[in-house]
Amino acid sequence: TGDMFLLMLGGGALAAAAGAIGAAVFGYGAMGITIRLPLTTVIGMGVTQFVMSLIGPFVFGYIVNALAPTFGSTANIGQAHKLTIYSATAGMLAGVFAIFPPIAVLGILGLYSLALLYIGLPILMKTPQDKRLGYFITAIISAIALALVAGFAMSAVRGAMGGAMFGGGDDDDNPLGIVGVLAMVILAPLAAALIQMAISRS
Repeated sequence: TGDMFLLMLGGGALAAAAGAIGAAVFGYGAMGITIRLPLTTVIGMGVTQFVMSLIGPFVFGYIVNALAPTFGSTANIGQAHKLTIYSATAGMLAGVFAIFPPIAVLGILGLYSLALLYIGLPILMKTPQDKRLGYFITAIISAIALALVAGFAMSAVRGAMGGAMFGGGDDDDNPLGIVGVLAMVILAPLAAALIQMAISRS
């Protein structure tokens, strides 16, 4: 348990720090336009991403465990947390690429978290081969739902700070800002993680 916590702590901190440094130093660019965010916004984003990277795999573990009986698997919260935390590691480590925008696209390597989740189901949750794919797909749908919830939470934090993901100064919702937040959550925590799980069946 201690090792898993340190893994989440280290991976989450690394991804959050890389993202914050990249945003503060290089900003966000598209079509030749670069936008740099206020330092307070960058710090807020980094802290929130870090918190979400800790919460995401932990909550995901409970949902994976609750789904286990439905797919002929063995419910064991300790094993479920091992699965979700270790599978999220790839996404967290891939978040490091956000430190330099030109290579940020390599963050897609964090999708290897999905492979780790699929590989780990029969090993840790004793999932039968004929139920493995269904279990995996349902877990991914849950992860996407968690990412949406986490994204809205991060948007709320952003709004409370009076900043916007891509500039601004008003309180209107910015679709690009939400997309950026969701991408960050999915790739860096769970995250791949990612992240992020609203579907739970027992």
